[in-house]
Amino acid sequence: MRNNFTILREKDLRTCVKVFLAASFVLVFVFFDRVHRAEAATLYFSPATGSYTVGKSFPVSVIVSSPDRAMNAAAGVVLFPKDKLEVASISKTGSIMSLWVQEPSFSNAAGTVNLEGIVLNPGFTGAVGKVLIINFRAKQAGTAAISFSSGSVLANDGNGTNILNGLGTATFTLSSEIYQAGAPDAPRVTSPTHPDHDIWYSNNNPQFEWPLASDIAGVNILTDRNQSTNPGTNSDGLFSSYNYKNIEDGSWFFHIRLKNGIGWGDVAHFGFNVDTEKPEHFEIQETWRESLANPKVSFTFDAKDKTSGIDHYEVQLDDEKSNIWKDDGTHVYTVTVKNPGKHELVAKAVDRAGNFLASIADFSVEALEAPKITEYPHELKSGETLIVKGTTYPNIEVLVWLQRGKEDPIVETVRSGGDGTFTFVASKRPENGIYMLWAQAVDSGGAKSNPSEKVTISVEQSAFFQLGSWLIAFLTILISLIALIILIIIMLWYASHKLSQFKERLKREVKGTEKDIHKAFDVLREGIRVQVKLLEKAKTARQLTEEEEKVIKRLKRDLDQAEQFVENKIEALEKEVE
Repeated sequence: MRNNFTILREKDLRTCVKVFLAASFVLVFVFFDRVHRAEAATLYFSPATGSYTVGKSFPVSVIVSSPDRAMNAAAGVVLFPKDKLEVASISKTGSIMSLWVQEPSFSNAAGTVNLEGIVLNPGFTGAVGKVLIINFRAKQAGTAAISFSSGSVLANDGNGTNILNGLGTATFTLSSEIYQAGAPDAPRVTSPTHPDHDIWYSNNNPQFEWPLASDIAGVNILTDRNQSTNPGTNSDGLFSSYNYKNIEDGSWFFHIRLKNGIGWGDVAHFGFNVDTEKPEHFEIQETWRESLANPKVSFTFDAKDKTSGIDHYEVQLDDEKSNIWKDDGTHVYTVTVKNPGKHELVAKAVDRAGNFLASIADFSVEALEAPKITEYPHELKSGETLIVKGTTYPNIEVLVWLQRGKEDPIVETVRSGGDGTFTFVASKRPENGIYMLWAQAVDSGGAKSNPSEKVTISVEQSAFFQLGSWLIAFLTILISLIALIILIIIMLWYASHKLSQFKERLKREVKGTEKDIHKAFDVLREGIRVQVKLLEKAKTARQLTEEEEKVIKRLKRDLDQAEQFVENKIEALEKEVE
């Protein structure tokens, strides 16, 4: 009974182990398959379907899709039915390839197109990367299928890992419809909103314009994801521009055909790309550091944009100016901080249409132990050499900062010895003043310490220079006083000289005025005497009235008084001038 039970338990145990191992294998397979698929790339054709007329040409693009991992090389052999199609030309316009291992070539006899190109670092990451344009010409009605007989897409990882996971196919319907001679040519389409078909735009309201000749009677338009769709023969009206509203994200093609009195003309196809959504995922993770004091910090950038793909990153450290970084395929961004402490890294993952998603990573850089200043002079005479000693890590660079008052500090570099001691000898002898000195250690990897404690050093002039300065100051004051006294003497002499000149001039003017007054008074006196004589003469002829007698007496008296007054004033003026 025990043996049967034991045997049963052993069988159950084996069964459980087998189930566990099988489940583990399935989980591992699924995990790696998902990882593989997440980093997979594909080669495909655009458009993958279409209808074309025999005798007409149409373009087919070879596209590489690698949205999650940077690729740097692609190669492939395209097969096409040589009885139904022939290659008219090959175009590299708009290709993501920077170099070609061999120029793209084709053989209409074999029905093959060969391509092999390289994308320079940082490679290409995105959903739509144009490799090549093959311009086919329809030869015979029927169905034409094109495919890849082989292909490869190599990752930009330094190892040339082939990440190709799928090869696309395309099928085209070729008809024998014949366009009537004289029908309109395919119109030349332009777009003021989406002018370049290789660029992604965040505007989802595309506008298209085309010229209309006077004989055009109808316009037929259609927009879809097929590169070469024929919009048909139903007129939508007569107009020379059209504006779509709220187009969904993705790659699109605008098709237009014109009609005149003869019939419908050739179809024009205009490609455009729309991406209005920001990247759906962006996460920043700091990578492992052996030393947390290492100022070189690396981060992995994990960003996804399903439509146009990530184009670049805008990265800013703390308050520094932001810079543009393109992923080299490693998804690793490294920054070097200037000083230890807490820091913030802000990055924007920007897709090819300019939409972005921001992410922030906070991190810290630890500081080395600060140096210690062990010997320094508290006081120093001007002209003496400044020597400071300290300790820190062995064989390390030490930055010594010296600041006088509020001036900008100067920095000099010394190295510590094997025992960690260092000696700083100032390259210039400090002048008098109050100085602050401190030190900072920097190892070979750029890790820094916090500044050491600051020490104060007073620098004064020597006694000889102090005496010299006192003598200079004394002599400066003495010379200044002597110069002031001499200046005052010169000014007094000049004033006296000018006063003497003024007195002489005044004397001359007074004497001249005296003469003029005498002359004027003589004339006045003579006139009055004439009048008096006339009155006295009249007295002999007749008896003067009493009033006339008074007038004569008054004139004589006033004349004598006026003469005496003038004489007194002139005499007083002459005394004042003296």
